[in-house]
Amino acid sequence: MRRQSRKGYQGNFDYRNTSRTHHSIPTAQWSSPPPPPPRLLQLHEAPCDVTRSSGKDGLAFPVYMVERESSEVSVVPGYSASTPALLLWTRNKKMAAKLAILVAMVGLAAATPEADPKTSTHHHGYFPVYAHHTYCDATVAPTCAQNSTLNYCLDDEEYPQYEIKAYVHADIVFLKKYADIPSQSADDLVDGITKEQEEGFDYSYYTGASTGDSPYDLTHWSGPEGYLCPSDVVYAMPRRARNVEGKWRVIVNDVHYYTQTARLETCLFPGAACRALAPCFSSTCTQKYIYHRLLSWDPCDPYKGLFIDAYRLPAACSCHVPTL
Repeated sequence: MRRQSRKGYQGNFDYRNTSRTHHSIPTAQWSSPPPPPPRLLQLHEAPCDVTRSSGKDGLAFPVYMVERESSEVSVVPGYSASTPALLLWTRNKKMAAKLAILVAMVGLAAATPEADPKTSTHHHGYFPVYAHHTYCDATVAPTCAQNSTLNYCLDDEEYPQYEIKAYVHADIVFLKKYADIPSQSADDLVDGITKEQEEGFDYSYYTGASTGDSPYDLTHWSGPEGYLCPSDVVYAMPRRARNVEGKWRVIVNDVHYYTQTARLETCLFPGAACRALAPCFSSTCTQKYIYHRLLSWDPCDPYKGLFIDAYRLPAACSCHVPTL
């Protein structure tokens, strides 16, 4: 079909053969200098009415238009020559969108490093992974308590520091279970006695029994300031302890500045006579205990995480006078 277009243009162009499968611009002969090449304009730059195209899946795609002097020539086959804006995008928009999403997901997965329980600073979201777990008896005393009669350890060379840190990071309710007042002393817990007074008590002269001819010689009646029953007072942060069920647990202490402090008072001479009391009273020094609830970890069952457990710890050494 031969057609005379605008002045200065001579050429053959069959609009009926124009299809979406043909992507080349038909050849044309110009008797005058050809017009400038088409200029792509973004949607917000388009001076005419241009709409946005969207696929069946609701995804929106950018729209471009080709600026020509005449809108009667179909530059891109498959689009109407009467439309002033010609859309230039892929034929399969849905496939392109799925491919873009897949590439983004693969890139995100490749860029995410694996969390290391020993070095990661993330507070929540992972637990330490154990390659294998061997059975252990929680009733057997740990190394730190093998040469001691106490049911707790203030020092522990085998303390699982990294494991406790990992579980502190992973426990999303850790701060709801944790509470402590680290700076404890007699100023806060003993009425009428200061921290300096309590730390200055000296019982080195008292042996708990008479060293002379009398059952209550000078060592019983004399001595500097102190409690009736000599005792050792320490504001400690136990690392391990035996709970009320007789099982040893690891205590969360000195991990990321988290501590659990307890006042421990132990009789130096349990069952001995209270000092400065006459023999007729038949007094004795008696050890007192108190139940402490401490945030703990079970090394024999680490998958339980951090939990609150109860411990029976020494709290005071009191003088007891029986019925006369």
